[in-house]
Amino acid sequence: MKGILFCLFFALMSFDIQANSISDVTFHGAIPNDGIDDTLAFNAAIKKSTGVVYVPAGEYNLSSRLNFNSHTQGLKGDGMGITSLIWNSGSGIYFKPPKGFDGVALLQGVSLITKASDSGNAFQYDGESYLSSGIIQPRTRAKIIVRDVEAYGHDGVNSDGWNYGLIIDNSLGAMISGYRFSGRNSGDSPMSDAGILMRGSGKPVEITISETSIYHAKSAISVYDHEGLFVENSNLVAVNEGVRMETRVASTKPQLNISDSHINCRTSCVIANDINDVSVKNNLFYLRKTAEKNGFGVKLTGNGVRFNISGNTFANTSPKYNFDLVYSSSDYGLISNNIFNNGNRGTAIWLGVGSSNVKGMGNLCYRCGSRVYNQGDATNSITFLN
Repeated sequence: MKGILFCLFFALMSFDIQANSISDVTFHGAIPNDGIDDTLAFNAAIKKSTGVVYVPAGEYNLSSRLNFNSHTQGLKGDGMGITSLIWNSGSGIYFKPPKGFDGVALLQGVSLITKASDSGNAFQYDGESYLSSGIIQPRTRAKIIVRDVEAYGHDGVNSDGWNYGLIIDNSLGAMISGYRFSGRNSGDSPMSDAGILMRGSGKPVEITISETSIYHAKSAISVYDHEGLFVENSNLVAVNEGVRMETRVASTKPQLNISDSHINCRTSCVIANDINDVSVKNNLFYLRKTAEKNGFGVKLTGNGVRFNISGNTFANTSPKYNFDLVYSSSDYGLISNNIFNNGNRGTAIWLGVGSSNVKGMGNLCYRCGSRVYNQGDATNSITFLN
């Protein structure tokens, strides 16, 4: 035990958390692996701590949502699959920092498991208290860190599971890494709503998602009204939509960067609406064989400007539906060095009404239904290597 606490001290120092703020749930009566409800012990640990609640290895049974609404804004276990929290029903964990809280919220090293069907969300963070005159303050660093966390149903994706994995509202920034979500499905049709849902206000920025795997969700990653989203080295499989980013705030100039990831979708792999400065590079995009309608690989709509779609591989595995690989109504774009295969169903590059100054070069087409459909300006120019 001394060795565990010693290592925990140094791990938490990197998050500006003092060791004496740690509250171990087993010190408050929680007993792992006994099958008895530990909710009271967890609530006592949350109340006692001024920083992080520590949950040692083992399984813990819970009967209600854990509410973190004081200066305790951290929960840390010994690792996903090692520390497991199991709910019979309802939502899992809720973080809401109080006014005056200037730390970083932390969720790390746990498995969040539900035995119920359509049982709410595994984790929710609400940074509403940070809003001051419509702006998140202070603006110095990311407000939430999620690492080494998984969320799934106890008996398998066909019967039980969370409706949402992570919901993050009003956060200046978020760092999400090593996160895994497995939702419910019926006949390979996703029933869970989202693996990650982020809704912003107050000019939020700095969302980084890396080494993340999301399975069986209507939307893998949905981000609204944030200024920057960066997704890398991630695996989004058996989802209707892979990544969706939209803004409804006229004064923001959002940016989207997706790289080195695999997205296996049933309708659209990437959708960006009114996003400036889009970079989609070195990814693998599939329209799933169980698609129920025509799909898109990368779809850029609205009034976005400047994009680079390069080095990607697109493949249609649906036996009957079209896969339009790149669609854009944006201006000033480069579409280069991609490999297109839409199974002779759909268009490789579709430039919509209003698009201009879009250049394409170095692309290859294998079994393309059609190569280019240009509804935009004559300044658009697309060429292929073959």
